[in-house]
Amino acid sequence: MKDGIRLICRGKATPASRLVPIGIDMVDRMREVDEYGFQQFQVSDTVRVEAKLSGGHAVITIWSDGEEEGEQCPEYMSGMTQYNVNAVRYNSQTGEQYNGMWGFSPSSAYAANNKLPKGWQMGKYGRVPASAISEAPQFDPNAGTSVPSPWQATGWTQGALLKPGLYSGRMRQVVQILLGGSFSIGYRYDFYCTHGVYRAVNAEGKPADLLIEISQQNGVMAMGMPACTKSVPKANTLGYVPLGGSFPSGAALQKAIKAGTVKVLLPPEALQPVYSRTPFSGLFGWAFDYEGKRASIVVYDSSGQYIKTYLYTLSISPSGASLALNGSGNVVGAGYGPNGYSVGAFKVPRINGGVAEPVGLGPSYGTYSPSGCLAPLHVWYEQSGERKVVWYENGPKSYGGRPPDERRINNRPVGEPKPADYVWMSKEENLNIQFIEYPDGLNGENWSQTNQRVYIQGHRPSDDISAPSRYEYLASATTGYVSQLAPFGSSPWDDGTQISTLKLVRLWTSRIDGYAKTYRSSVVIPSFEREGAISCIESRWNYQSKASQHVTYMVSGKTYTYTGDPPGGGWWDNIDSDGLPNSGSETCTNPEEDSWEVPQYPLNDESYESNGGMLGAWVKESFGGFGSGYGSSILPVSFSWRDGWPPRDSDRVVAQFLPLSLSSTIFGKYNGTSRKFLVCAGGVIPLQTDSGENYFDADSERSPDYLFFHFEGWPVYLLIQSWDGKLRFSPSKLNETDFDNSKFGEYTPHANQREFSINFVGDA
Repeated sequence: MKDGIRLICRGKATPASRLVPIGIDMVDRMREVDEYGFQQFQVSDTVRVEAKLSGGHAVITIWSDGEEEGEQCPEYMSGMTQYNVNAVRYNSQTGEQYNGMWGFSPSSAYAANNKLPKGWQMGKYGRVPASAISEAPQFDPNAGTSVPSPWQATGWTQGALLKPGLYSGRMRQVVQILLGGSFSIGYRYDFYCTHGVYRAVNAEGKPADLLIEISQQNGVMAMGMPACTKSVPKANTLGYVPLGGSFPSGAALQKAIKAGTVKVLLPPEALQPVYSRTPFSGLFGWAFDYEGKRASIVVYDSSGQYIKTYLYTLSISPSGASLALNGSGNVVGAGYGPNGYSVGAFKVPRINGGVAEPVGLGPSYGTYSPSGCLAPLHVWYEQSGERKVVWYENGPKSYGGRPPDERRINNRPVGEPKPADYVWMSKEENLNIQFIEYPDGLNGENWSQTNQRVYIQGHRPSDDISAPSRYEYLASATTGYVSQLAPFGSSPWDDGTQISTLKLVRLWTSRIDGYAKTYRSSVVIPSFEREGAISCIESRWNYQSKASQHVTYMVSGKTYTYTGDPPGGGWWDNIDSDGLPNSGSETCTNPEEDSWEVPQYPLNDESYESNGGMLGAWVKESFGGFGSGYGSSILPVSFSWRDGWPPRDSDRVVAQFLPLSLSSTIFGKYNGTSRKFLVCAGGVIPLQTDSGENYFDADSERSPDYLFFHFEGWPVYLLIQSWDGKLRFSPSKLNETDFDNSKFGEYTPHANQREFSINFVGDA
């Protein structure tokens, strides 16, 4: 026993003795944090160093011939933790002290296997005190902890602010398991030192993962993952229980490198292109993929007029590593104002658990002049291996040509829209499609611009556009023969009158003059999620004038005709609620599809009365399925088919065709919509938006979403998700523009607790 350290060697003396300095260094590092702790250093499949610290006394055990029979892995709990404080209570009779961690909600499998009740309870493990790496705030035992009596909170655990989501790749799963046990976590996630996992198997096909370190001080290093492979829980998909041990330091590191237990894959000087520059947030270091074969990072320098960013990727193997520059670009932007933003914004957390603050993307000197650029801002990897990048893109105005949002009618010649366009609109293949066209000549001159876009890969906003004139077309028709038109006369069949149904088409058209549409986009990186980003895309458009109209037409050659005599009684007894007879024969005239014709007449065209017949009566009296002889009414929005009629489709609903025509003109209006969503391992998740952010035909343009973009105060934009993205948590409505709770399945956050302290631990 020396310096309170007891040494136990199991196996060959010579191999064991060379590992003693490593064990002593492990004890020294644990003592810097607390008087309790456990670490393991896996030298090889058969050699490891284990250090336990209890009340200041330490035991170093060195195995040089493999694990003894019966040696079991340390246990860990699986579920959700919240508040994450150490708690203590005493036996009133004996004074015996009991220790626990508040609070813990077990998963169904863990509760069943350990005979635990469901719901919030005192956790058995996870009692490692907060260390410097977790940056836990000062603990106030009188702050109202809601720890159940007679338990008393004594201080934060490392889970109070240390989250699996701060890490990337497979390290997220490793840390999630460690947080569920009594393991001191020494792995780092920050810019200057990032730990990751390289997935590997040994000759027997068993997991043999490597622990990787990428740091400014040591370069890229690899060693065997400190882990236990005995009695691994069935729910564990790693194939081992990680023990939290990390690389030795100082002289012990040099000895380990010389002994070959630690391998330098890339020297520190090879990483100088990265570490000579600055990260947007020092909170997030390298992003590992889930195989550990790649790690990427974005850094920048601001020595020029504009910030210039660099996307680097390390290719990693057990035998070495190499660094490559994947992309670089200037961030050509107008800058960020104190009370909002110009067009694009990018916000990152500066402190673990702190608010997301805007990054100044504007020029350091000179005047902003738009020019083309594509610059990376943030990077992470999906579990599929896809690399996701947050981009900044800009470009100058491009004049002439067809605007990017034009959707011209199929086969319609380019040119000034004419009344003959109704021919093209009414074709069945063009129905229910919003067409947008711009005229040729002076009225079609326009510009478009990629204007300071900040976006997540795969979610790029459209370009800004401006045009003197813009045309919109939409045609809709009744499906089948669903428009009921009453016959001329008051008593059908009595005089042999037929009942016909016709197909109707309605055309909507509008001309917008002085049209301009712009976008504001931003991305926020959540405080606790390395592999996710929140995006907000706001579209704003305005116009000098907008003239709109719609007209309803009858299609020629599309009719059904009903003939026959009623079986008896008054004719009104044989009419269903849809205005059709419930008896009698039916004959159908169904022209071939290629006989589709131009809409024959506008149904409200008074000149059409000269054609006489039934339509004249329909126009003269009231148009609709219950008109004329059946009494005055309008065409219903929808109706029920009588028995025996072919089954209705979802689109067999009559549009609101009345009034038959309408035209209006409005001047100088503004429109705006806002869309927020979260991109993470759980997919693309829509977020709550304030209904006041969307407006149409307003007299003035509204300001951007203040709370989303401004740097003062909330929101924090926390996101906590399990390593595989299946379970997610976001705080419950921090403000009017934040998003609501994600779905937990069996997990429910405890009421009135520290939401930012939630963790998914173990195999949850």
